[in-house]
Amino acid sequence: MKELEQIAERVIPAEHRKRFSYSFAGGKRIRPLLMKAVCERLSVPFEPLLYAAFGVEMLHSSTLLHDDVVDQDRERRGRESFYQNFSPKEAVLYGDYFAVRAMRIFQEHYPTLVEKFTQALESLVEGQLMEFTPLKDRDHWTEYANKKTASLFRLTAQIPCVFSGKPSQEIAAWGQEFGIAFQIANDLKKSGETHSLLAFLTREEARTLLEEKIAVLEKEQLLPVKKILR
Repeated sequence: MKELEQIAERVIPAEHRKRFSYSFAGGKRIRPLLMKAVCERLSVPFEPLLYAAFGVEMLHSSTLLHDDVVDQDRERRGRESFYQNFSPKEAVLYGDYFAVRAMRIFQEHYPTLVEKFTQALESLVEGQLMEFTPLKDRDHWTEYANKKTASLFRLTAQIPCVFSGKPSQEIAAWGQEFGIAFQIANDLKKSGETHSLLAFLTREEARTLLEEKIAVLEKEQLLPVKKILR
């Protein structure tokens, strides 16, 4: 979405723009697309929420900077991860900076959404902290995936509902389930991960579970789920 790059020009100071552009480049922009799809479902305009879409995507970028340092991943989206191209120190600090800037966007443009944003951020960080201890079983993995991944998708789906005054538990739940499916798909693409569903299910069982979730999610026709997750 070109609109997001235009917002970056307005909200990211020039001295930080090079780092931001590097971290923000690439990606499918799934969360902004989900937000737009929910707006269409509710028959409300998406344009007033462009800053919210940018804020959510910037928060997501901040988590990737931190994740790559923690996991020592050397590549992200087909090129050197941020900490490899710049430094681990910059990755940690810019990850913090982008998260704070994202929160500032919500404070300035969407004060009624700040609590939802804060709840999602808290849940996300709690999920990241779970990576310091082994997962016990599949239920423990589900808790981890709900916090680390699905919380941000749930927030994305909730934002148009809260902003428009058309709350929908069904749409929020759809975002949550999409996040779980997203994490399953991510686990299937990797091997040797310590906090993977594949520690508790065979690869075939995980694929079957993903297909089941995709079938349920696609009934709502919010997004082309199968295309996104494969």
